[in-house]
Amino acid sequence: MRCPQSCALALSAFLVGQIVQGAEQPADLVVLNGKIVTVNPHSSIVEAAAVREGRFVAVGANSKVKKLVGDRTRVINARGKTVVPGLIETHVHAIGVARDEAVQPFVQLSSIAEIQQWVRQQAQSTPKDEWIQIPRIDLTRLREGRLPTRSELDAATAEHPVVFNWQYGSRQIQVLNTAALRAAKITRDTPDPTGGKTKIVKDAQGEPTGVLENPGGLTSKFRQSKPVSDEAFLAALKAVHRAYNRIGITSVIERNSNVEGYRTYEKLKAAGELAVRATVTIGYTLIHAYFPNATAIRRAAELGVCVDTQPAWYYKDGDALAKALGEDRLKHFIGLADWRKGGLKVAINSDHMHGIDSNKSLNPFNPFLAMYVAVTRRTESGRVIGPEQRVSREQALRMATIDAAYLSFDEKRKGSIEVGKFRPLASHGTPWRYSKTGHRCDPRRRGRSGDHNRARHRVF
Repeated sequence: MRCPQSCALALSAFLVGQIVQGAEQPADLVVLNGKIVTVNPHSSIVEAAAVREGRFVAVGANSKVKKLVGDRTRVINARGKTVVPGLIETHVHAIGVARDEAVQPFVQLSSIAEIQQWVRQQAQSTPKDEWIQIPRIDLTRLREGRLPTRSELDAATAEHPVVFNWQYGSRQIQVLNTAALRAAKITRDTPDPTGGKTKIVKDAQGEPTGVLENPGGLTSKFRQSKPVSDEAFLAALKAVHRAYNRIGITSVIERNSNVEGYRTYEKLKAAGELAVRATVTIGYTLIHAYFPNATAIRRAAELGVCVDTQPAWYYKDGDALAKALGEDRLKHFIGLADWRKGGLKVAINSDHMHGIDSNKSLNPFNPFLAMYVAVTRRTESGRVIGPEQRVSREQALRMATIDAAYLSFDEKRKGSIEVGKFRPLASHGTPWRYSKTGHRCDPRRRGRSGDHNRARHRVF
């Protein structure tokens, strides 16, 4: 089992080697006057870096790197801004996102009133016999904290079949309006299908309430996805990848895919249209890993597996889950410090699956939000549950770069700004107040929650 590298916090002769290697030819790209966080084994922060043929050839002081500027070198003056390695998103479902977006763009709905308004808008352009499928919403994200009722969906439209779908793990719950129950031929006399998993919820009088648990074949034939042309699908997938780039993400791991998904990425690469470095599904990873305990941590460490987890879920859902599960149990929810202290490599990511807005997707894929939550342990309301799970900014950045590269066996090729590694850099549009141990990384500092998301990010 490979153990985590220890981080020496002082510069050494290693950095000198980073400056000298490959200095005989002009570079294609030179970045000067930056606060370049290399994430190398020494946690060095330098002024400049040079790239030739897609790889770093020099990293260090302005005076040294300037020597690689030639007539055709592109020179970027970072003007003191923070520059980090291209960020690595180790858990996405970009292919599924693209197919969904090509049919019906995702909208984050936050209340039953917003659901009703959205349904009314859809009803204006939807044929009466076609089902209106409400975008996926987690109950923890709804202001009311509950399922909408059959009558509330009826109030939005009585003529169109409407279905609300909520899925958590292997459990699925749907709410149908009266028109949908009628279309599915579900009445007071309809028995639960055999097998025990599917249940038609009925009221005291025996009438269907509209709630179906694990509905399966009761509604699946009415919820078929619309066909999408290859051209529309590929255009949507490229749009998803560009959305990643805009927030500083340059590499992804496409999870739960298949041979067809792999070939899709191959097709984009062959056409020169792949905007991210991609790995299509890789194993030996403990996915989600939300509630660590001593036994699980010890076994994972012994097996040499890595942890793939999503801090933004704590941010979005922590307040609601604390009510349901209790604050004591939530203290270890997405326990980054627990896993790291146990000696495991941890990658923080989003499990992105719906929407292409980095902050308004069902699972926000803004990596700076993930790092903010890892460092501050704040929920969306600002509440801190389990402060002992906080990590330093350096640790958070490593979990989005070099430790994330480890999951796909790429830590020798990317994840840090070092000579010989791949180029991608991400620049934060405003100086990111980086320190190796501090916890003052508050992206809401502009005065309103989420304003950190308005900062510009640049990939080069």
